[in-house]
Amino acid sequence: MGVGLLGGLAGGVTLNVQDTLSLSGQSSISVSSVENDAGDVSVTAGADINLTDSTISAQAGLNGGNISLKSLSMIYLLNSPLTANAQNGNGGVITLDPSFVILNQSPLTARVSVQGNGGTVSINSDYFFASQSPFDVSTPSGIPGTVVVTAPNVDLSGVLVALGGDFLDAESRLRPDCAVRLADDVSTFLLLGRGGVPLEPGGFLPSGMVSPVNEQK
Repeated sequence: MGVGLLGGLAGGVTLNVQDTLSLSGQSSISVSSVENDAGDVSVTAGADINLTDSTISAQAGLNGGNISLKSLSMIYLLNSPLTANAQNGNGGVITLDPSFVILNQSPLTARVSVQGNGGTVSINSDYFFASQSPFDVSTPSGIPGTVVVTAPNVDLSGVLVALGGDFLDAESRLRPDCAVRLADDVSTFLLLGRGGVPLEPGGFLPSGMVSPVNEQK
């Protein structure tokens, strides 16, 4: 789905969905103008907004357009960038407004390529999870844009914690059963049935026949 013009103002796209909105398989929603301002993209869903391998863009030769995604529950982007870039103008505004935001390899960009001020990325949510999904509101000549996130940023690519380096003492775990389990000066000789190994070091053998013979030293 796209609206693009060469010289005039680009149109806008507005979607109102009662339930879940899902885009996949290289789907796209775009508004663009080569020599003027981009239009706006507004998506409102009564449930989730799920984008997989898809794009939403509002790019222009002058000012970038605005992208607004609103959901009553969750916005999930997988390999699905949102772009509101400008060439000679100001970057657009990208707004996400659900309870949950999950970004997986889905950058949000509202940058300027030639001259102008960077755009704005605003995430209004209670929970925000991101992995390999950078924000870019840069500009080579002007005022950089702003990023506003109301929820704590949980970067899933950096939450792994190194495990402790303490190792078990193999000698103590594999010590002889007779010396450990018998407190008196008594040795034990066991006749076991077929096969079997202990389920864990220091455990009993899974055998059905045990014939202990005790010999007083």
